[in-house]
Amino acid sequence: MRTLLIFVLVVAGAFAQESAPAAKPIDPAKRAAIEELFSLMKVDQMQKQMVSQVQAMVGDQIEKSLPPEIQKSQDGSKMVAEVKDFQKRVFDLMMDRVDFARMKPDYIRLYDETFSAEEVAGLVAFYKTPVGQSYLSKMPVLTSKTVVLIQRMLGDLMPQMMKMTADWANEMKTKYGDAGAH
Repeated sequence: MRTLLIFVLVVAGAFAQESAPAAKPIDPAKRAAIEELFSLMKVDQMQKQMVSQVQAMVGDQIEKSLPPEIQKSQDGSKMVAEVKDFQKRVFDLMMDRVDFARMKPDYIRLYDETFSAEEVAGLVAFYKTPVGQSYLSKMPVLTSKTVVLIQRMLGDLMPQMMKMTADWANEMKTKYGDAGAH
């Protein structure tokens, strides 16, 4: 779950339009502890892994969203390939923007603002333990299972959400004409 949250924050940060305000200097000892924490947590590896998982899920969802007769047709296969190619280009662009090395100074600032030096030291101590390392090694699997669970739960809602959206669009069209339905 922590990895999913990190990924969401990374993606949201990548698309933010405002630049960050000038940050106050970070105590060098606290900075070193935060960097050690990042190393123990393998934040850079987890970020790449999470984006790869999301990219694969998006690709699967795109393919599944096409009716089976289109998927199996020659044009459908070409369409799926083109969509996946476009999706890869978008994800490559996004990954360049949210690359850990590029974002590391901002991550350090966020951790500095969020955690006290004692809390960072406690997290470092925890992640050095066998339990902390076990937690880190199992997080990708737990995160994947969580995403599948959420997809399953939301998948059941999809028909209802689609009907609500269509009903709302019709309501807006009735109130405002064609301009309200877009």
